[in-house]
Amino acid sequence: MDPVRRAILVLASGMLFLGWFFFLRPGFLGGPAGYIIVSGQSMEPTLYQGDLAMVLAADAYGPGDVIAFRTEGGIVIHRIIGGNPADGFVTQGDNRQTPDLWRPKPPDILGRTVLRVPGAGQMLDRLRQPPTFAALASGLAALSVTWSEPERARRRGGRRVPARAGGGGGSPGPAWALGLLALAGLGVLAFGALAFFAFRQPLREQVPVERLRYEHAATLAYTVHVQPSTLYPDGTVGPVTPTSPAAAPAGQTAVLPPSPLVPAQDQRPTGPPIFTRQARDLWLAVDYKLRSDLPADVSGEYAARVEVRAGPQGWAQSFEVLPPTPFSGPAAAFYFPVDFGRVWAVIDTVEKETDFRPGSYEVRIIPTIRVRGRVGSEPVDDGFSPAFTVRLSRNQLTPDADLVRSEPRSVTEIVSRDARLRLPSPLPDLNLPVASARLVGAGGLGVSLAAAGLLAGVVFLGLGRPEPERIRARYGSVIVSVTAADLKNGQAVRVASIEDLARLAERQGQVILHQALESGEHRYFIPADGLVYEYVVPAPGREG
Repeated sequence: MDPVRRAILVLASGMLFLGWFFFLRPGFLGGPAGYIIVSGQSMEPTLYQGDLAMVLAADAYGPGDVIAFRTEGGIVIHRIIGGNPADGFVTQGDNRQTPDLWRPKPPDILGRTVLRVPGAGQMLDRLRQPPTFAALASGLAALSVTWSEPERARRRGGRRVPARAGGGGGSPGPAWALGLLALAGLGVLAFGALAFFAFRQPLREQVPVERLRYEHAATLAYTVHVQPSTLYPDGTVGPVTPTSPAAAPAGQTAVLPPSPLVPAQDQRPTGPPIFTRQARDLWLAVDYKLRSDLPADVSGEYAARVEVRAGPQGWAQSFEVLPPTPFSGPAAAFYFPVDFGRVWAVIDTVEKETDFRPGSYEVRIIPTIRVRGRVGSEPVDDGFSPAFTVRLSRNQLTPDADLVRSEPRSVTEIVSRDARLRLPSPLPDLNLPVASARLVGAGGLGVSLAAAGLLAGVVFLGLGRPEPERIRARYGSVIVSVTAADLKNGQAVRVASIEDLARLAERQGQVILHQALESGEHRYFIPADGLVYEYVVPAPGREG
């Protein structure tokens, strides 16, 4: 093989390998691809048993995609027919009548099928069998030993000479051309990768855009009335308020409406343990605000109910403690009682009817605030229910310690915009629109390929250099320079081109002799069968 063909083959092989490594290497090597040997008939006629399916990881999957996903029994390759990423996709084989029981989510999915090679999986499966694998390994080893010889020799007239006119021992070309060729090769890889990822992604994308942000906030406080006793001489526990820095929002102090239960000077931030045999009722105060950077023109109503639960898997009963009451503006302050006698009446009734006595209960006091109107220019119709929980047993109740609640809200809309290029790790984020990335990638790839081809011609074909240097670059491995040649007995036969002389040398199994004459001419010749075949390069200025 001549140096040009060998160089092209090596370059093409290297680029193919690098392309496979960067874009198609399997997952166990950290790549985005997976190679699945199809087993069974569930995907016929799309995939047949023994086919090889290549899958590539994708950012999103949807109905119609044929995906490979992991299950407890192995890897399954089926089509998506419904579902979503959050709850899991619904899959089904094309040759089946019912959906699968699995619900794969994105972490379970290896990728989407992009290529099918009929029968290739069956061939690979056979190659994995020990006898076949051993025979293949032996053949490759023997072939590598055969190809490791740098050149074949033939015996002709008692001497050994190379059998081919090709080689690879020609001049490597100018250093500047070699350096630029290496840069052009890197450009091909870089721009090729950019074009590959850019053309795999859509030009437009749907993204949520936030148009409004606001927050529901509530500060709670409670007071418990008990039977006057040694523990509770005034018959009151509280009001308990969120006075610690951890309970109130940063930089704010909770402000509560005046309590109708006790004078302000008697209010305490915390109270002693509360025993249910002496507790009569609990008053819950709620200070609600709708917070936003934009002006709010809203009104609404507030209400409250109590929900009694008997353990996580037990029964639940609820009743109303505050009917819907209207208010206007972005703030509301209200309070209401919860009668423990009524709570215990519900518990006693259900315990008698079911004979189920868990021993502890959860009492959820749920104030609900509903607001309607506009915040800024956006309409708002939203609700907020900051539940206050009391753990209740036969001898003690434990109120909720979290007395400051907030829930942020936002109003978003889906808009279409130019998609931004997303590159897999560890490639850098270029922050380019996909359209620009396609243009840069395709244009840069074309320019890099053209430059690489031109520079390869300079390096391996001697383009732009004098003909003797071009001949040396291409056929240097089979050319032997001589200072004199005595071939008086041979009749000279002049060939039309150096290529003809190289083919003749290859057929005869000889080297090409090169003589630089004093006249400036370069003579290339081989003696064969009593003749001398020669090709002469005229001296500079005497061409033609």
